[in-house]
Amino acid sequence: MKTIGTALSCLLLSCAVASAETDPPDMRGLWKVELSVVGHAPDGDRQGADRYFTDEFEMEVRIDWQDGRRFGGAEVVNGSAENMEVELDEFYSGVVSVDGAQVYMVDDNGFDTCTLISPERMECVYRHVEPRHSVVSSNVWTKID
Repeated sequence: MKTIGTALSCLLLSCAVASAETDPPDMRGLWKVELSVVGHAPDGDRQGADRYFTDEFEMEVRIDWQDGRRFGGAEVVNGSAENMEVELDEFYSGVVSVDGAQVYMVDDNGFDTCTLISPERMECVYRHVEPRHSVVSSNVWTKID
């Protein structure tokens, strides 16, 4: 009887784990990214309130590769993304969480932690630290193709 109870418990546990995994969203496509940035320069470079800087701007990222939960792409800098005559700057690698609710990405010098709002929209917090400055930004990614 103990063996049947143990087997039943294992079966229920494996079903619970399997149900937690979802098919990842299709991350491939062109994403518009709206950024709201704040950062600072290290001591000595600027003093007082001048040490801090802010910016708001948009950029585009094309995700062109996906293998299950893993994906990759690059920032679109110049040219038209539609006809792929583009110059690429930073590259991105990422993974969708097992439950499909979060996305984690790295670029050439920082990382994003994102919450999927829908398959076409996510909110991300980006961070990077370099010797000359540190930056954090709140970003909204919207899939536009």
